[in-house]
Amino acid sequence: MALTSSATMAANGNASNYNGNLVTILKSDVTKRSNGLVYTYYQIKDGSSTFRIDARAVNQKALNINTSSLTTAQKNWLNSIVPAAAEVADSNGLYASVMVAQAILESSFGTSALAAAPYNNLFGIKASYSPYVSGYASFSTTEYVGNQYITVKASFNTYSSVTNSFYDYLYKMNHGVTWNTSLYHNVFRSVAGSYSQAAKNLVSDGYATDLTYGQN
Repeated sequence: MALTSSATMAANGNASNYNGNLVTILKSDVTKRSNGLVYTYYQIKDGSSTFRIDARAVNQKALNINTSSLTTAQKNWLNSIVPAAAEVADSNGLYASVMVAQAILESSFGTSALAAAPYNNLFGIKASYSPYVSGYASFSTTEYVGNQYITVKASFNTYSSVTNSFYDYLYKMNHGVTWNTSLYHNVFRSVAGSYSQAAKNLVSDGYATDLTYGQN
């Protein structure tokens, strides 16, 4: 995304001017314009310089997500998780767009009980060790087992925040599963090379039992 000073941002607030350069998001905050409208901005670092950008630049441009068919509630939810996705992905070599797409699919745009507070599990990650886990909760889930779909009770990780859910996703990508700790390493930018290939790799890695997972 192209960079702008806080004064310039407050003056125009035009997300379409930003061009997609990779920067580091330090924090988010809000600013109030003279017309009374309030905008969220991100404080970012590019090299040794710190700037501010309109958050809509990240939400609308950086992840290349088409929101034209979404409801207002879905757009609001999407905008609420993008900062966490960008924070985790940009600092650790993942694709934020893939993470967000998975969160949408796994949580039905944040409407699943597991995704809601106080559980905050956006990725359907089952009970497992992670430094980001705050506890565990039991939910019914549908899985494809023995050539049929069945409903089972399973224990899932819970988190103190949505951000920790994204960090646990990163932890899972880094540590894989007990029988193959490098299972998901082909999801990282350095291996996949593109967001579309990263998504395909997740399917071939067997991230979910749902046969239609990669088609959604």
